[in-house]
Amino acid sequence: EITVGAVESILNPYCKRIILGTCSAINVIPPPNASTLPADAQPLHRDDSMWDGSTWINRMGCSEDIDTPHFSVSVMWAVSDFTATNGATRVALGSHKECPRSHQPDPDLKLTTAVMSKGSVLLWLGSTYHGAGSHAPREEGEEDDTTRRGLLFIYNLGYLRSEHNFHNSMPLHVIQTLPDKLRDLIGYAGTNAIEHEWYTGPVYTQPYLGGPAGSAAGNGVQFKPRNSAAPPTELWQQQTL
Repeated sequence: EITVGAVESILNPYCKRIILGTCSAINVIPPPNASTLPADAQPLHRDDSMWDGSTWINRMGCSEDIDTPHFSVSVMWAVSDFTATNGATRVALGSHKECPRSHQPDPDLKLTTAVMSKGSVLLWLGSTYHGAGSHAPREEGEEDDTTRRGLLFIYNLGYLRSEHNFHNSMPLHVIQTLPDKLRDLIGYAGTNAIEHEWYTGPVYTQPYLGGPAGSAAGNGVQFKPRNSAAPPTELWQQQTL
């Protein structure tokens, strides 16, 4: 709840609800023996590059007065210790502020290694350059399992398409056992549920539309307004991209 609350505090100014877009296990495995070289480090990338709109800031101009939305927040849980020698995540601090923005990192980009103990968590904005590090070579006779194990959760603005399709990747009977908050995060929240031989569940799974407070009654406002006291028509003009 703490991490989801932190994510909501970042993304809620730009949407009514957030969704879980990605859920992955990301491991960095050591080479099988001392004579085998370790794999290269993961290329640096921005998680929000999956949406073309992540470069809107380039077309809108680089100014601190322009508030472009954050599309996503990534949350990495350390299932094992993350160390400088087993592939801890590398992060380019401040790269989310780059403008004009590109998806090709500067070769001289300064990186910080996120060393953390098992059970710790690392959060970064989707516009931040990052990537898993490389595992150190295995020593002769070394047999310990030094795999770096992590669980990655990427949360998106509610009106963006998720990277993972949880409706198809999980059986219905499993989804029905999930807590309400988790069902909402995977987009399984809505009204007009039906029972059919090939479809069971809510027909309208877009609770992000509706009034300024996210009500079910639609009035054309699709984005959370900054000035909820303004008339609906004015809000629509303010928030339409």
